[in-house]
Amino acid sequence: MKLLEYKKIMKQVVDSSFLSLKDIKIYILKFGFGFRYSARAEKEFFGYTIWINPHYQIYDKYELKGLLAHELCHIEEYIVKGKKWRIQNKRLCKDKKYNTEYEKSTDDRVIFEKGYGKELMKAREKREKIKDKNYELLKDTYYSSEDIKKKLRLLNTKIN
Repeated sequence: MKLLEYKKIMKQVVDSSFLSLKDIKIYILKFGFGFRYSARAEKEFFGYTIWINPHYQIYDKYELKGLLAHELCHIEEYIVKGKKWRIQNKRLCKDKKYNTEYEKSTDDRVIFEKGYGKELMKAREKREKIKDKNYELLKDTYYSSEDIKKKLRLLNTKIN
C-alpha cells in the first residue's frame, strides 16, 4: 500500500474519533529496520510520526483503521501529557510489565473510547497468524484478538 493510502485512512480515523488531532501535523513514514511492531508512534524533532513497518504490510484498509487508531491514541496522549511525561514514559516502557499495562490501556482506549475495537481485533487476528520472532512480544504485550472479542461483547458489539 502506498503512503498516500495510509494518509487517507488516517484522515478518516482522525475526522471520526480524534478531533483533538485534526489540526496536528502527523506524518506517516515506512521504516522497518530496528523495530518489532507493525507500527509505532513517535514525537520527532519535526513533528509527530507514525512509522509503518514494511515487513508487516499485511493489513487491509479496515484493519489499518484499528492499527492507526492505536497509534493515534499514543499521539493524543503525548500531546495531552506533554514532553516531560513522554520522556519519562519512554524510559518506563523499557520495563516489560509497565509497557504491557501501557499498551493494553491504549488498546482499551481504542475499543471503549474511540470505537475501533472490531478493526483492532481483525488486525490482531491477522498478525497472530504470523509466528515470526516477534510473535511472543505481540502475545505478551498486547491484547489478543480473543481478549478484544471479549471486551467487544461487554459492549454488546456484533462480531462477524
